[in-house]
Amino acid sequence: MTMAIYDQSKGRIRAMLNDEQKKKYSADVPRDDLAPAQADLKHWMGLQESKRRQDQAEGDPK
Repeated sequence: MTMAIYDQSKGRIRAMLNDEQKKKYSADVPRDDLAPAQADLKHWMGLQESKRRQDQAEGDPK
């Protein structure tokens, strides 16, 4: 039931995003017992860190 709510929420979020945002928004989450639900969070954090490094390389002080 939790996964059904999760899937529905992701669908509603994706419906609000523009095409560029959809490319960045992870749609797939591993569902086996070895892959925790934190997979999306770790992916997002990795993307944010990459963006921060790119901004720093371009001279943006964020």
